[in-house]
Amino acid sequence: MTNRIAAKTFMVLKKQQLASGDDGTGAGGVWDSVSIGPVSLSGRSRTSSATGETELAPRAVRVLRRTHPGPGDRVVSVPRFLLRHRVVVEPHLGDSAYGKRFGPARSDVPALVAETVRQVRAPDGRQTTSTAQVIVEPGLVCPVGSRLTPPTGRTTTAISVAHHTARGLPIPACTEVMCE
Repeated sequence: MTNRIAAKTFMVLKKQQLASGDDGTGAGGVWDSVSIGPVSLSGRSRTSSATGETELAPRAVRVLRRTHPGPGDRVVSVPRFLLRHRVVVEPHLGDSAYGKRFGPARSDVPALVAETVRQVRAPDGRQTTSTAQVIVEPGLVCPVGSRLTPPTGRTTTAISVAHHTARGLPIPACTEVMCE
């Protein structure tokens, strides 16, 4: 039943595109005729506002603006669609007479987890082995010593935390947590 409805919806949208002259490429209304097989664009129906201006499809413009800000623009975070895993983070609050203290667990934190063995430098300067790299959105409260539970279910401890921000550069901001 759902497949039939989806097929009918697709056919209606396709008919609307064909009736309006739009082929879904974003070139509708720019060229008199567009064909794909050995490419023929023919005459332009409208021109660019500036000489030598490159025209992009509307979706391409939105993606470029979101991922490549201009100088002085706000810091852009890692796109959420790249953060496919979910982790649980318990921030380290310090040590007490009864051992380490942790804050309330924050579950379902979007992250990108790479469980690979690497050598990293611990806060005290010694070299240690990291078994997981976790990339999360900037602003996550996760000091060194925090407990993390990646999708595999094993509980691990944060060895080092790096906040990557590069205002004005086309590099998304993120927080990188290396775990033992």
